[in-house]
Amino acid sequence: MAEQDQTEVLGEKLYSVIYPKHPSMAGKLTGMLLELPTTLVQQMIQDENILLAGLEKALGALHMPASISIADPEYEDDCFESRDLLGEKLYGLVDGYNTGYSEKITGMLLEQKKEEVKKLILDPRLLQDKVQIALTALEEGTAECLSSKTEVKESLGEKLFALIKDIDSVNCASITGMLLEMEPTALQRLQQDRMALKSAVQKAQAALLLNCSSHSGDSVHIDEEKNIDSEMEKLGEALYAYVINTEFEKYAEKITDVNYGTASSFLLRGT
Repeated sequence: MAEQDQTEVLGEKLYSVIYPKHPSMAGKLTGMLLELPTTLVQQMIQDENILLAGLEKALGALHMPASISIADPEYEDDCFESRDLLGEKLYGLVDGYNTGYSEKITGMLLEQKKEEVKKLILDPRLLQDKVQIALTALEEGTAECLSSKTEVKESLGEKLFALIKDIDSVNCASITGMLLEMEPTALQRLQQDRMALKSAVQKAQAALLLNCSSHSGDSVHIDEEKNIDSEMEKLGEALYAYVINTEFEKYAEKITDVNYGTASSFLLRGT
């Protein structure tokens, strides 16, 4: 699209958002704001806060000497600073990248000089590069933090193991593993507070005992089932031996394929 055509399109859009606010001065204000950089004009069309800031300065400029232009760098800078728009606008742009760190990245970028931050708002490509750099720094920092956290837990685990061994030398390894699921700060407290450590060990011992009892119950149940199966086999054999000596000899196999109660009943009748 030709530059003139683009300016006309922007002018029409800008006029349409200015007219409801200042009908009698819409044309004049539109012409004044069109002197600003195209990127800033586009932002005014999309963001009412930036538009209001621009209109405020434009209305003020109408009462200034003719030598002062609304397109002066100082005016453009004031427009961005008005109503804390600098941080808000930057956050809105950064949030569009869906990094999950919008607030942190915005804070990092706002540490730069105002002129540099303004460039980021006006230049999408530059902003993207800066966001990527900030994101990389944050992710590397997070990875280092996780690595450090693991190392801290390992160190605490070794110290706790020695303390727990004095309390329960048999289950010290299992109990240490259970306690290491806690946060490092809680583990440090256990290391420093003997009573808290004993209490935590007792709870872990109770959990281990409960778990052991559960497995023991399962074992007993399995043994009972094995005993029942063994009794059934013996009854089946005895019943078969009895039937083949009767007039139902040829039905011996079918007859012996019965349940425990029936087999017991047959044998009792025959004895």
